[in-house]
Amino acid sequence: MAEVRLDRVRKSFGSFEAVKGVDVTIGDSEFLVVVGPSGCGKSTLLRLIAGLEELSGGDITISGRLVNDVEPKDRDIAMVFQNYALYPHMTVFDNMAYGLKIRRLPKAEIRERVGRAAAILQIESLLERQPRQLSGGQRQRVAMGRAIVRNPSVFLFDEPLSNLDAKLRVEMRVEIRKLHNTLKTTSVYVTHDQVEAMTLADRIVIMNGGIAEQIGTPLDLYERPSSAFVAGFIGSPPMNLVEGEIGQGAKSVVLAGGTELSLNSPLPQGWGGRSVTVGIRPERLRLDDSKADLAISLGVELIERHGADTVIHGVLPNRERGEVIVRLNETPTIAQTDRLNVKARTADIHLFDAETGKRLELEKAA
Repeated sequence: MAEVRLDRVRKSFGSFEAVKGVDVTIGDSEFLVVVGPSGCGKSTLLRLIAGLEELSGGDITISGRLVNDVEPKDRDIAMVFQNYALYPHMTVFDNMAYGLKIRRLPKAEIRERVGRAAAILQIESLLERQPRQLSGGQRQRVAMGRAIVRNPSVFLFDEPLSNLDAKLRVEMRVEIRKLHNTLKTTSVYVTHDQVEAMTLADRIVIMNGGIAEQIGTPLDLYERPSSAFVAGFIGSPPMNLVEGEIGQGAKSVVLAGGTELSLNSPLPQGWGGRSVTVGIRPERLRLDDSKADLAISLGVELIERHGADTVIHGVLPNRERGEVIVRLNETPTIAQTDRLNVKARTADIHLFDAETGKRLELEKAA
């Protein structure tokens, strides 16, 4: 187990800067997930930790040791890739044992390590099979087992579930989290799937254009996104983001389309007329709420009935300006041609500066 520290880490490919001064400390035994859209720099960041890419600036330390110029094999890490990269002509046992044999460990120790990893992953019965005889989920378990037998200080996961079907991805997410709870090895996990990030992570780093947009626990990012980008990325369905303007007197927000939302907490007087992006989670919009402060009228465009819940896609009165999604833990009788009146609480509203995208704090108003 180890602490991993990234200080002002940068990586450029020619004139393109893929990682722009990232600072994060990954605690001993922590499971950190790096998430973001394609091209945001998340995989490059992982490869920098692994030593597979050369730093353009900054420092990386593992267990207090500076590893900027240390070869990947000497960093005491183990990496699990998206591609299982198993040797097709070897058995599962030999695939898992290969790295140990290269290091010339005693045969008895190799058998003990492989046996222990196989037991943890519940693949003891597969040890004599070859990769072609395994399912995708079984192959991924073997790839993870090959990493486990090394007893590394740090696990690095590079989108390991991307090649699996939806049901198997859910099952493997659970298995990976159980594995971490058992081994307690410091782990860095890269994914583009925000649901994966929310369910696996102790903390999440959201990357955006090479920058760590926000770092925090899943609940922190969900409840208090630092920017409109984070708000729109975390959550399924994502947060509703609608253009608006702070009303004169700074006691309300006028949405695109003319809907006015009154605010219980007035904003600073100088904010009157300021352009903002208004955010509210789909599940925080309700049909009936005795504590609601405001109501919004929507035109219903599409209804998704998922059984346990219903997702409604609606539009504000000005149909050209902003879709609003409502998620209800019920199955109401609503027609696609209906108008829907939904209620919300002021405390559930998030405001972001329209120009910078950064969060505006309602509670700092005076």
